[in-house]
Amino acid sequence: MMAERTAPGVEHALRLFREYFFSRTDVVAFFGPWNSPHPGKGGEYLDGLLTAHLLGQEGPEAKLRYRKRDGATVAASGRFRIGSYTPAPGNKTKWLCIDFDGHGHAGALQDPEAAARRTQDLLAAKSVPSHLERSGGGKGWHLWVFFTEPVPAAKARRLALELAPRDAPLATEGLADPRKARGIEVFPKQSKIKSKGYGNLVWLPWWAGAQESGNIFYRAGDNGSLEPYVPDGFTTVDEALLDQVLTSLPEEDDCPEE
Repeated sequence: MMAERTAPGVEHALRLFREYFFSRTDVVAFFGPWNSPHPGKGGEYLDGLLTAHLLGQEGPEAKLRYRKRDGATVAASGRFRIGSYTPAPGNKTKWLCIDFDGHGHAGALQDPEAAARRTQDLLAAKSVPSHLERSGGGKGWHLWVFFTEPVPAAKARRLALELAPRDAPLATEGLADPRKARGIEVFPKQSKIKSKGYGNLVWLPWWAGAQESGNIFYRAGDNGSLEPYVPDGFTTVDEALLDQVLTSLPEEDDCPEE
């Protein structure tokens, strides 16, 4: 499936990012020139970093400060891909993201779109709204759940691990297992972070360097097929509803963590 790139304007995207996508804004992930993510300072740098994420070569370079392994703080500038870490200190998260791996990943799903839409239907059956984004490479899918206020990461993880399918076929052989991050990954990956840790990251949508059909949101059209759209906002879930849903789920062992 191909689609025209459907992304919001900069001011619209900045509002959505700040309202929904950050459990913390003091630190963000950026894709460094060494081809891997690294934590960098957010705060007063955040809007510039996000603007460069959105516009790429069409926009200005952004300023960035980050700490090297030897403890030295380095100043840099560029147009970096930006990601959001979760959970925040206090072990709460503003969002849940279920990642359905597509072709090119180890343990890729045979049909990541079908697995994502099936999970979306299961969440909807529990009155939990979720929002479907195609990943930046255009092969896999992210299913986002946003919370009205930050909730304990352990609760968000349990919701995903109980409802994500464990019988979705992998592209090679075997079945997906979200509890082992095989084919389906759940973010946040931890219920608690270390005092000097940042948890794990998910790359933000609407990155300028994404595939034409990637890093944008989709919804079912009149004929049931997915079509791209620009969200005005996202329906959120409050903790009372989350608790109600979790109470309705069968009791299982504690959710494993990476």
